[in-house]
Amino acid sequence: MLPKIEISNTDHGILDNDSDCLIVVYQSKAVLNKDFQTYHNFSENITSLEACDLAVHKETVFVNSPIVPGSRLILSPIGSLDFDTDDVRKIADAAKAGAARAIKAGARSPTFYLCEIPEFTLSA
Repeated sequence: MLPKIEISNTDHGILDNDSDCLIVVYQSKAVLNKDFQTYHNFSENITSLEACDLAVHKETVFVNSPIVPGSRLILSPIGSLDFDTDDVRKIADAAKAGAARAIKAGARSPTFYLCEIPEFTLSA
């Protein structure tokens, strides 16, 4: 049976579903904090992680967090999308890295949350 994968970019209600992992794809710390400022002390969890792990916001990281489904939180940063050569492939790479880390953590039905990801209307 194929796993159920949820994708959301605006609805925090989807985070309370029956998935076993939350993969957050985002551009920057500021965007992440803005999008989750009202969600169950999310910012405090990230701040405590930043104090002990310098890789946060630079590479994909796993966080054991009871505030998300399955207590598995994967933060997968994209980085800047301001260069002429940046396109949807950069977002796909971040999502793929997040999914790979979720599988290593034992997740079977992840939810992908896209934080303020711009649309690429000219992408084929």
